[in-house]
Amino acid sequence: MPAMPDQLTFPERYPPSLQLVAIAVHRYLVEHKILPHQEAAVAALGAAESVRTEIGGGPVYIGKGAYYEADVRAQEIYEKFNGRNGEQLEREYKLTPERIRQIVTERMRAERASRQAKLPGLD
Repeated sequence: MPAMPDQLTFPERYPPSLQLVAIAVHRYLVEHKILPHQEAAVAALGAAESVRTEIGGGPVYIGKGAYYEADVRAQEIYEKFNGRNGEQLEREYKLTPERIRQIVTERMRAERASRQAKLPGLD
């Protein structure tokens, strides 16, 4: 069956989870204009094969990354916060004033702790 210009074709009985990996990689490469369709298809199938051979068969679960996305969002909020723009950030991120303050406070503490020297024996 010939491939449509915007579709990928897979070998018969190719694992559906790896098809999804290839489709996601292909879509990213094409949408971000990194590679044209045909080259992106080859790269995407190669990436799916790498996943299959390097981590296939193992107890691998790939989560949606909700915690990662929340962490990225929190860092963005912290970096944008200037002490006077809380209301703007509340609207932009659809969060309560309390949540904005909580994020900023958590990030300030973490940043301060990362710069602070640790005293021996007080771990």
